[in-house]
Amino acid sequence: MNKAIAFETDSFAYTKEVWKAASKFLGLDNKDGRIQISRVGTNHIKIVETQEAGGKNPFETPVGDSKLKVIAEFTASSLGNKKVWMKR
Repeated sequence: MNKAIAFETDSFAYTKEVWKAASKFLGLDNKDGRIQISRVGTNHIKIVETQEAGGKNPFETPVGDSKLKVIAEFTASSLGNKKVWMKR
């Protein structure tokens, strides 16, 4: 079963670049700072939402928060000098 490509980044994109592409794909608005990105591995990220508002850094790894809601997970594969990200 082929999965559709959600978005593309450069092969060595920083987390911030991946966050921008993922949030654009998902149509997310993070004005209250509750949505965060977590790199599970080099080619695996999770977008999570915390219960607390408060302008947290979206790149801060949410550790120990038992009230996390996973919004989406993406995995990537290399394709030339790009990474293609697919929603899990």
